[in-house]
Amino acid sequence: MLKPMILPIQITTLVVFLLAVGLYGFLRYRTKYQKSAAMLSVFFAIIAFIPALIATGFAVDAVRYGIFTYQTATQVQDPYVLLPASAKDITLHKYASGHEVMFSVSQAELVAWMVKVTQKLRGYNQNATSFVRDDTLSDPQIAGQFWSLDFGKLNWEYPPDVICYKGWHSQRGTGFDIWYSPSTQRAFIRASYW
Repeated sequence: MLKPMILPIQITTLVVFLLAVGLYGFLRYRTKYQKSAAMLSVFFAIIAFIPALIATGFAVDAVRYGIFTYQTATQVQDPYVLLPASAKDITLHKYASGHEVMFSVSQAELVAWMVKVTQKLRGYNQNATSFVRDDTLSDPQIAGQFWSLDFGKLNWEYPPDVICYKGWHSQRGTGFDIWYSPSTQRAFIRASYW
């Protein structure tokens, strides 16, 4: 859960430390009150830490999160984003607690990949179940409502022949579901993680 915050904390800590040391060095040689200079630089470091952390978080998040496009799955260098090796025309929406991804793949390749992912998940957790087709979403009207919950904010077009495969979800809510349109050969994944 705290993993997305580690890099901003590390950068901010380094910056604030360097500023505090620089301020101490500047004040130490500019004044006869060396003890006051040390106290002032420590006070500055404490006060500056939170705003610097927030600013660093915004700067890092602007690069790390958002909408990205890739031509092939090998171009996606995020260990949290699992894709079939044959995935093409990829659009990825990443944020701190999950992602949505749209890509082109054949149904046979997608099903084979889902079997591999299930085996990989069982290596981490023996309770991981395989992907199951969600027949409660066979009604296009109901499926459309769930679609808009998962992908509505991205304005991705709802394919009427979409099939939803429910994946394994942990008690914390991590996991992912796959939507697939046989007519367009487009797959959509909504994943969440901590």
